[in-house]
Amino acid sequence: MDRTYEMHATWTLQDFGGKQPSEIFREHFLTCFISDPIAVKLRHDIGIDNICWEADYPVSALPLTGSESTTGLDKSTP
Repeated sequence: MDRTYEMHATWTLQDFGGKQPSEIFREHFLTCFISDPIAVKLRHDIGIDNICWEADYPVSALPLTGSESTTGLDKSTP
């Protein structure tokens, strides 16, 4: 995201007030997932404070119990 911004910001006239797009993302966006092993692995790169666990209850695709098994996380996961 930052590399693309740096390559194209001049001709696209994007201006984030001196900030990188990744900074804007971390300040203003949350990501969410139901079951995404890659997101769990990258959670520290994404930023723990920018991740929500999504539960669209009641949805038949979502298990009602044992939800921690769909994320690969448990109470001891940092």
